[in-house]
Amino acid sequence: MITEKDKKLTEALDKGEEYWTFREDAERDYVHDLFAYPAMMVPKMQREILEEFDRVCEKVSPITIFDPFMGSGTIMVEGMLRGFNIIGVDINPLAFLVAKVKTEIYSLPRLRKSIDNLEKQLSLNNTIEVPTTFFHIDKWFKPEIRSELDIIKQQIRNEPCLKIRKFLWVVFCDTIRIVSNSRSCTYKLYIKSDRAIESFDKSPIQIYKDCLENAYNGVVEFQTKLEELGRIKMLGNRKKYSGIIDLRLADSIDECRNICDRYHPDLVITSPPYGDNETTVTYGQYSILALRWIDINDIGPNIDVNLIESQSKIDKVSLGGTYQKKLDKEYVETSKKSPTLDAQLRIIEAIDKEKTWKIKSFYHDFESIISALSSLHEGSYVIMTVGNRTVAKQRIKMNEIIKELFNYYGFDYVSEFSRRIIRKRMSAINAVDQETGALLESMNREYVLIMKKR
Repeated sequence: MITEKDKKLTEALDKGEEYWTFREDAERDYVHDLFAYPAMMVPKMQREILEEFDRVCEKVSPITIFDPFMGSGTIMVEGMLRGFNIIGVDINPLAFLVAKVKTEIYSLPRLRKSIDNLEKQLSLNNTIEVPTTFFHIDKWFKPEIRSELDIIKQQIRNEPCLKIRKFLWVVFCDTIRIVSNSRSCTYKLYIKSDRAIESFDKSPIQIYKDCLENAYNGVVEFQTKLEELGRIKMLGNRKKYSGIIDLRLADSIDECRNICDRYHPDLVITSPPYGDNETTVTYGQYSILALRWIDINDIGPNIDVNLIESQSKIDKVSLGGTYQKKLDKEYVETSKKSPTLDAQLRIIEAIDKEKTWKIKSFYHDFESIISALSSLHEGSYVIMTVGNRTVAKQRIKMNEIIKELFNYYGFDYVSEFSRRIIRKRMSAINAVDQETGALLESMNREYVLIMKKR
């Protein structure tokens, strides 16, 4: 049932597609620029959505928000600025590490001292005790690059404070991204041209120092703002965020229901995967080089080291990453709950049956998430930013499929608005229609859907 509150929220967010495109105001402030993670949300867009939700919700006690696909923590950071309790999950160890670092409250003098000491040691000490090695390291890093990265790594290991060491690792990961032989124009691991590799002559140590200063400034800006807003309190002689922070490195399918039952989120706000990591955003491929350089056990206990054995492992354990034809009946049951999905699968099956398996697998897994979210209490909201990808020349209408699946599990559709994507690393052209020669555009638009639990 649509209420006056729902109408107010719809009216507040009904600002037109061009407004939400954020063409002129898409920069990443505070700690959002700490690491360039794939397909990051526009922080100021999510900030405005959360502000309007906070205003319309009119809840006296702190609002609790949950992001089941938190990535590098954009929603988590924006939630902290509002004083919300923030709960997040991601299956990618690098995403979890970045999100943890962004949401920490640091002793700024202690952090500054550690950075100054590390920078000093980088200038004085070039000893490499144990050189880093992994499969195809020579392919992705030139010898002189590897040497400087090992020097940085050795000094990070000397930092005794784990919380600060994690911060130093994240900055190191961003440096690795910059100096590797992987192309920066795509999220996939594609090698640069020989000419581009040979011409790169920047020092990883200098890049790391520059990144450290940028990251430190972001942390200072963020914590200063949190203090101005009254979001930080003293716990003994330590500063602490005023609300709850619970970030988990886990499979969202396993964690969603437990989190909903424990925290009773007022709002689930997220941007789920588009539907096939191998052909859209390869989070695992993008993360693997950095994860192979750092001390993975510093991320957390019981990390599955098998995740970094191959460049596709993380993507395969992610939503829809694996499929089994023996589960065909379950996949069919999922499609029955969405007439749009069922109709599109029939069309694609007639064109290329093999391509239906990944679609079925993704929505089978995604349905598990929606089913778990059905344990939200009455009146809770779900806000999802989604994109419609192309398979077998068919635009998969994810926005319509999601509305139908959520309706099946007890949610009312409240409203929807769209935005054009103006900055992305996926090709603007997805494919060429072999019959007509027409160019098929890849995702150039996102849809923001608002649903409410009945």
